[in-house]
Amino acid sequence: MSFFTSLVNVQSLLKEINHAMSSDKKPAQICSSIDHLRKYILLVEGTHKNSLHPSETVKLREVCKYLESVKAILSSKNADARKDASLLLQKIQRDLESMFSVTSVYMLRHPDKSEDMVEMYPGGPSRKRNLSPKGVRQAKAFAEYLAEEVLLCPKAVNVSIYCSDMRRAWLYGEIIRRKLVQTSAHYGKRITVSEVTRHPDLFFRMSKEAMAEYGPDYKENEFQCFANWMKGKYKLTPNPVKVSSELEAWADAASSISGTGSWNIVIGVSHSFIIDTLLYYKTKNHNAIIGTADYIRFIQNKMGYKGTWYKYTA
Repeated sequence: MSFFTSLVNVQSLLKEINHAMSSDKKPAQICSSIDHLRKYILLVEGTHKNSLHPSETVKLREVCKYLESVKAILSSKNADARKDASLLLQKIQRDLESMFSVTSVYMLRHPDKSEDMVEMYPGGPSRKRNLSPKGVRQAKAFAEYLAEEVLLCPKAVNVSIYCSDMRRAWLYGEIIRRKLVQTSAHYGKRITVSEVTRHPDLFFRMSKEAMAEYGPDYKENEFQCFANWMKGKYKLTPNPVKVSSELEAWADAASSISGTGSWNIVIGVSHSFIIDTLLYYKTKNHNAIIGTADYIRFIQNKMGYKGTWYKYTA
């Protein structure tokens, strides 16, 4: 299946509809474009339920209702129909822009890795791949998922991507970066994407000696091993409270980024256990290790995981 499936550049489509309003286009033609826009918004609202905050879902549903109202106005015999419809479209534009006024932060666990993986840093000498075929599919799937949200935004979008010091984390970020660059070129959307940059707050932190210490427990029960770490069983592992606080610091700094006239997205790729410390302390009911390529999303003081939102303050 092609990466470019049924994505829509909402910013461009809104511009086309507004232009059609001021031209001699027939109402039926304009309504067809409005239907196209509405279907795309409903598609994203339905498939992104695990990452959209409930307030964002409400906003998108309201926008869809307004679009139906625009169609009804255009179908009327009111002499001022186009003027009224144009005013309502301006409101729709403002509502969507306000929805994308707060920085969105994603913290991702790296995708599935290959069994014969040789870990290396970006630019290292080894040529062995360290994402499995499943991991590559996972990375591409999230990249398209993110592209759907980017194209929904009626503004220019700035994306910053950070990763741990592990090659598999860098690869995930690089796949996302390349797909967003392709999206920008294919859909004529202004998307500025940074190079993938390592950030110490996202590092794995476990030494070989620590991994050897908890290795037997890990093989027996992954989550129980993690719980043992939280309880201080292992002497060679880093302090989990410190790990969690460093991750919080990264999320807080990323969330504070602001921009005028554009929407900011910050992505950080890290690892299980590392991300799990934050989930353990913040959700209070974390009972399974975060899955490969799964994620947390932060907006303002809210943290979303698997469709559930928690109040988040550092």
